[in-house]
Amino acid sequence: VLTLNEVPDIIDPESEDEDLEKIPQTVLMKFVSELPSGYRTVFNLYTFEEKSHKEIAEQLGLSVYTVQDHIKNALEKIRAYLIPFISTCPILVSLIILKYVKP
Repeated sequence: VLTLNEVPDIIDPESEDEDLEKIPQTVLMKFVSELPSGYRTVFNLYTFEEKSHKEIAEQLGLSVYTVQDHIKNALEKIRAYLIPFISTCPILVSLIILKYVKP
């Protein structure tokens, strides 16, 4: 799991503005890489490829309920990964939650 010590490595102060906009996604992808493979696959299809629950279910041969459960569990794990960062990187955590980890 990403640690507080690794966050500065992700942030390059000399980056262009468009590169800085990618920081929340870069940090999120570090967390996503820690998810179990089933959760990770479903989360990526849902979040980044913007597929519907039904489309994911058909693509992976799962039930819609399993897809929903995988998304719910992935989001719970990602939220848990974010907790240690709230006090030290509140803006970064807020950006990730608002853009990718909606309640």
